[in-house]
Amino acid sequence: KKKASIEAASEVSSFSERVLHQVVRSSMIAFSSIRGLARRLKRPLPNVLRNVFCLEAQELGLRLENDSKTELEKARESENKGYSDWTPITDKAIANALDNEKEGAGSRCIFVGNDSSPSINVEQLAMECYEEGSLPASDMVSGDSAVVGGWVGWHDEGGYVRAIFRVLSSAPLLGVDWGCSSSLAPGDETLFCSPYQGAPFDLHVGFGLNTEIDDSSAIAHSAIPGFYVRQRQKIERFLNQLTETNPQGLCDAIFRAIEARLIFGLDNNRKDPSLERDLKNLRTLSFIAAGLGGQLLASVF
Repeated sequence: KKKASIEAASEVSSFSERVLHQVVRSSMIAFSSIRGLARRLKRPLPNVLRNVFCLEAQELGLRLENDSKTELEKARESENKGYSDWTPITDKAIANALDNEKEGAGSRCIFVGNDSSPSINVEQLAMECYEEGSLPASDMVSGDSAVVGGWVGWHDEGGYVRAIFRVLSSAPLLGVDWGCSSSLAPGDETLFCSPYQGAPFDLHVGFGLNTEIDDSSAIAHSAIPGFYVRQRQKIERFLNQLTETNPQGLCDAIFRAIEARLIFGLDNNRKDPSLERDLKNLRTLSFIAAGLGGQLLASVF
């Protein structure tokens, strides 16, 4: 069984490496999928892509490794063993969890919080730490003007920021027609097969340049241009305009986009599943957009 398992793992690794060398150069799949395949090789990502030009990573400035490496990362890179790639800087806090009566899958740790909330989950604990000032750690704060403590926020897995992106970019960038967008460019209309789509079908397709594969071991073909390639000028124009928009302009843009969808839906009796939620969160979305500012939103988008 052990020998069969090793052979199966070797076949998976060999297959993943062949696929990577074919699809990375043609940008036929997104970088997130490239990284998923690279994990199966159990080698550091920079080593996997060392001799393979990844256009999406180059174009978007995606990092493959940390600027300052730990001893474990250095050892993995030198031995070419064990997967590793870039990891974001995170705040850390230590807390003792209470015993949870529930066991097995789905059970969560609970912690002692403030008097008003004696039993809280890990997300609520993190928000309390930011509010009382125990996070971020003192060695992670730079500058005399850094604000420690008093932070209030939400834990929604980035849902509000994604909602802001959807609201602001649906008509001018994604081509979703709610009666408030200009005429679509040639080819855009083929990306929508139903009025109930939330985005064009090729939104999450890889970079996708027209590229001929020179490797004799691969079949020569021409990749279909992806969303970013065809919409690059429109995307850059949208992000530049967003960067220069002041807080009031961001609030106005969110209001006008949601208002246009509401009017269009009423006039055409068309259902918009996310409209009710956006109307309910209109003030919250506007507040977050104004607080983050156009430059930060453009960087996140």
